[in-house]
Amino acid sequence: MRHGGIFAGFQTVILLSDQEIISKGIVSIMEHLRNLKYLSLIGLLSLFVNPGHARVFMFEEESVAPFVNLRTGVTSMGADPYRWQSAPSNSGDEVSFVYGGEFGVYFRGGSFGVALGVLVHTFDPVTGGKGFNAAGAELFSVASEGMAYGPSLQFDYQLSSTKTYLWKLLVGGGYQFMDIENTYSFSATGQSLVGGQSSLTESYKAAAPFVMLGVSTEFIMSGTTTISVTAGYHYSFASEWAYGEGGENFAGSHAQGDTAVFEDGTSRGIQWSYPFVQVGFQFYVDTAR
Repeated sequence: MRHGGIFAGFQTVILLSDQEIISKGIVSIMEHLRNLKYLSLIGLLSLFVNPGHARVFMFEEESVAPFVNLRTGVTSMGADPYRWQSAPSNSGDEVSFVYGGEFGVYFRGGSFGVALGVLVHTFDPVTGGKGFNAAGAELFSVASEGMAYGPSLQFDYQLSSTKTYLWKLLVGGGYQFMDIENTYSFSATGQSLVGGQSSLTESYKAAAPFVMLGVSTEFIMSGTTTISVTAGYHYSFASEWAYGEGGENFAGSHAQGDTAVFEDGTSRGIQWSYPFVQVGFQFYVDTAR
């Protein structure tokens, strides 16, 4: 009986050991299968996440880019938008700066590029301009604002470059529509020269071609986005302006569409030309895939 008990005990130990070994084997197999499943999922995902090699930006491989430009410039327009011969001296605000933006699409190939866009620019508003007659008496105070807009076409030639950096010469032009609005408040002395009016709002309009010349540098900012910095000159060919509405001013009565003139009948000239500095962003489209 004693030997039988010992033998039964050995059998129990052996059975427990076999069960433990089998259990561990099953656990090991399950872990391997689980790892294999994860590896398969990772491999499958990698087919979608990384379908090809990573793209490296190079100017020579880029061809199309929507763009946005922001510019500012210094103008000698001064008091031209609202001055009169009856008020030969002015004080207070004058037009000193021009601000603008342009958006469109840029195409490049080899050493050449073409940009089609729309340009919008305005001068800093005048809020406290004043006009005085030859004796120093105030005739009016004035607020003035203006805007110009129109299509633009620009060509560039690449002067030098690396894969991610280049210099360009720019030549372009377009057609712009210009509007200026002046709001006058007249003193008693000024009222006697404008038919007794105490205030007056009048506008001038013009449409004319413009040209632009500049030099620009462009370099990669991030991914397929580049930044450009341009210095140039914008020249407008506007020589005559027309009244936007009928009325009476220092030059007498006029009808809508009449040529805007001074008191002596000479045409009012307002030059919307200025040197500028511009910062642009180009968003190149990946056409390789």
